Amino acid sequence: PGGGGGDAGGIERNAGGSEEAHSGDPELWNIGRTEMDLNAKYKVGKQMWYLQSRAKDAIRDSKPIAGSPFNQKAKDANRLFAEDD
Repeated sequence: PGGGGGDAGGIERNAGGSEEAHSGDPELWNIGRTEMDLNAKYKVGKQMWYLQSRAKDAIRDSKPIAGSPFNQKAKDANRLFAEDD
């Protein structure tokens, strides 16, 4: 799935960058069952941009990202995260 390493079974939106494209070097996160690339350039005001903005705000504020790492690049980043159950 879009950048490798994730279990696409739980993804409902943007799997493999199907709605809004991932970057060439994606750091993929599963946020609310949506595949989001922290490195992508998303359209301002759209859902993917909003999810990405919230994740970047969390990183900036040293808070956990509300989701889970979806590929090896995201895991290797060692960012704080809090998975939804």
